[in-house]
Amino acid sequence: MNDIPVDLDITTTRKSEQGFFSGAYTPKLNPLRINQIHAWTFHLESADGQPLQAAQITVDGGMPQHGHGLPTSPQVTAALGKGDYLVEALKFQMPGWWAVNFHITAGGKTDTLTFNLILR
Repeated sequence: MNDIPVDLDITTTRKSEQGFFSGAYTPKLNPLRINQIHAWTFHLESADGQPLQAAQITVDGGMPQHGHGLPTSPQVTAALGKGDYLVEALKFQMPGWWAVNFHITAGGKTDTLTFNLILR
């Protein structure tokens, strides 16, 4: 874990790469644990702060330092309303730096939100 950038943003709320969206995640299990299946609530808003109800969202991720992906295939399984989505089947099988990517299409725009996690 020595090669993790010292300025790595590990906040749970952030803007998408192109600034079209902002999002936040709340894990159902806190703190996150290794080798357990996790579910998150993902909150999505437009750039002007309006909750996005009908977004198409795919989820992937992995360990940037190791070059491998997640051991599971997380998916949005339910739209919960008010811009909230249930994401299930997230699993992290080892400690270190993980990145979770939300690929979003909504309102004719496509962008990606990436969250960095450090698991110990």
